[in-house]
Amino acid sequence: MLQENQSQNQEKSISFENLKSGLTSTIKSNDLKPETAHLLEKVYGKKLSKTDPDLYSDFSSLASTYVIMEATKIRIKQELITLNEIQVLLKNFGPTIKLFEPDLYGRLQELKEELK
Repeated sequence: MLQENQSQNQEKSISFENLKSGLTSTIKSNDLKPETAHLLEKVYGKKLSKTDPDLYSDFSSLASTYVIMEATKIRIKQELITLNEIQVLLKNFGPTIKLFEPDLYGRLQELKEELK
């Protein structure tokens, strides 16, 4: 029984290490989408923050960008977004938004010109 538990724990550890390795490579290659990062953060975020803070920082930044993009879409739809908000979004999240949501990026650029 004890040996079985040790074997299961070892398999879980190897699986988590594989996950970390996979996350590292997908983040570096820009293949991890913000939505996926957001969902994975809910499942693995706490453990990842304890075992690999640097990876967690990159990972959580991408996950946060997803939340920001979704909130931005809502604010645009409700016509509540301000020029100041657009400028802050483009300054801080522009490259990531452009990479993963080019339509949203384009819309923000349009609104920036309209609101000037």
